Amino acid sequence: MRCLCGWLGLLLLAAPLSADERMNLRVLYCGDPGSQREADYHSFLARHFTKVTLRDTREFKEKDADGQDVVILDWSSGYDGKGDIDQKKWKRYHKPQLSKTYARPTILIGRGGGAVGESLKLKIDWLCLCLTGPAYRLRLDHPLFHSPLKVDPKLEDVPTPEDYPYTSIEALGPTMKVWKLQTKNYPDIDPGLVSTLYGFADSPDAEVIAQGFAMKGPDTLTLGRQANFFLWGFSAAPADMTPAAQRFFVNVVCYMQQFDGQTPLVRSESRSREWALRNAATPRYLSEDYRQQASRRLRGMYTQHPEWIPKQYKGNVEACVAKSVRENQASEKQWMEEILPEELRKKFGADAGKYVAYYQENLEYLRATNARPPHFVIDEDAKVVGPSNRRVEMLERCVTKLEKNDHPDVALRLLKRYTNENFETGRQWRTWLDQNRSRLFFSDVGGYKFLLARTEKPARDSTLSTQK
Repeated sequence: MRCLCGWLGLLLLAAPLSADERMNLRVLYCGDPGSQREADYHSFLARHFTKVTLRDTREFKEKDADGQDVVILDWSSGYDGKGDIDQKKWKRYHKPQLSKTYARPTILIGRGGGAVGESLKLKIDWLCLCLTGPAYRLRLDHPLFHSPLKVDPKLEDVPTPEDYPYTSIEALGPTMKVWKLQTKNYPDIDPGLVSTLYGFADSPDAEVIAQGFAMKGPDTLTLGRQANFFLWGFSAAPADMTPAAQRFFVNVVCYMQQFDGQTPLVRSESRSREWALRNAATPRYLSEDYRQQASRRLRGMYTQHPEWIPKQYKGNVEACVAKSVRENQASEKQWMEEILPEELRKKFGADAGKYVAYYQENLEYLRATNARPPHFVIDEDAKVVGPSNRRVEMLERCVTKLEKNDHPDVALRLLKRYTNENFETGRQWRTWLDQNRSRLFFSDVGGYKFLLARTEKPARDSTLSTQK
């Protein structure tokens, strides 16, 4: 009887809305015309919304959004179902061309959405097409979990992957509490997309909803909004979503309509300072502990997928494992030399703990250089003035110094460095600050600048989101 009740409960959760209960929204779904995925999404959306229009995502033009409430940009599989890219499928896709003035509520799904985000320099970037599992660190207090449909995500404890402590800037326990949105995962279906978590929430028009269980680690974004764009990183079509995930997707469509007319406050110009902590952990990959962990992981992968073993190593898996790990560690050593300053490498060697402690101690005064890849340097001027180069209080202190002729050269450098203004006198800076204080926010991603929100919002510090 218990099993029967549970089965009936799932049916009720998955049941479509009746015609009278459908949401009164016009949804434009842009996908792969004639594909099974398009048919699946069409059927799903038509059960929940009053009008659903289909279009080839490659041919989407901004004017096609006229008369629509929400646009969905999607595409079909680009993989072969065994974990490898199918070049013929992959090359069929090309992203639609959108301008930076495009302001319609739009859901970006997986690979196709990531390509659009990259072209527009959104915070929704293409960090990695490597989302292989569930969502992590859900913002369960968000309206998306409560309205218009109630979503009751089933949270499960899963073992923390062995490699995650090497990729996360936060300490992880032996298990992680996750939500499985898909009934199939990579390699059975395509991997999903994750975007950069660091700095994503540093503007008032962006919010982190959930992080991703990805090969890049748990410090990744797979559900989140920036202005009129929403990232749905998961690749599964509705038929391969769990009932709760289907309800959540419906809520996302409804939620996004309110952002019609918005455009992002920030375009991606720089890497957020949390990357300094991630870079500082790189020496962990050179350790014997990592070598052993990586070797175990590769052995397990080849045991599960013997077809992935290169032909020249059939019958000698250990040689293949050893070569792969050796090459990986050599690559990480080269990367470490590119991203960590030489003076620090001479001082700290391969001691990851010392790099991490150094950057944590100076986190509030870091800024990224324009080098490729960027280095993170301490702004000594900001350190003298305090309390942080991303708090409005620093601007206040600088303006006061100008007014009192107290080290005015330092104060003026900081004001011009961290804003887009070019005033010369304390009076001019005071007028500007007093008029705009409530609208100011600081964005690492936007170029390490204090910027202005379009509406009155209280100033707030922009620190990495760590929702539990």
